[in-house]
Amino acid sequence: HRPNYVVGRTMLEEDRIPPHWVRLINEPGIVDELWLPSQFLVSAFRESGVHTRVRIFVVPEAIDTHHYDPDVVVADAAVLRASKRDCGTDCYKFLSNFKWEFRKGWDVLLAAYFLEFSRADKVALYLKTYLYGMPEFEARSVPHITARIQEFAMQTLGLSVARLPLFFVLPEERAARDMPALYK
Repeated sequence: HRPNYVVGRTMLEEDRIPPHWVRLINEPGIVDELWLPSQFLVSAFRESGVHTRVRIFVVPEAIDTHHYDPDVVVADAAVLRASKRDCGTDCYKFLSNFKWEFRKGWDVLLAAYFLEFSRADKVALYLKTYLYGMPEFEARSVPHITARIQEFAMQTLGLSVARLPLFFVLPEERAARDMPALYK
């Protein structure tokens, strides 16, 4: 028994969708409309062959604006202390939150940061990350992650470690309720 109306909701980080998805979505009576979080994904679905008879709407990801209210949230004290100690109070801070796997673009991020800035600049990059697929003791090890970053800078970018702008690895897990403080 089919419901009267079917809405498909998905999110993926790809520029195309698998052919079997296209066939399924295009089959009459499977879905009446799709909700996707961005125009980029709408284009990816259409360019992959999703028929125009399927209505697609951009429905952005929801966020609790009270939980993330910058006027209410108190910044993460440990991150602030490290930043002030190592970079000063006028330091410009960048934050990236991702699991360490190639498709997340860590190489592009690090290349852009390391080639644009040097140790002389008042900047700091905070990497909330972990080595995906590694044993726990290694996955969240600051020395293991730092070594990978330095190896990339030296071998791929040809930079000396002494030249690199400040970066900090934040590998520890954080509860969802603690993330607004980190972002602040």
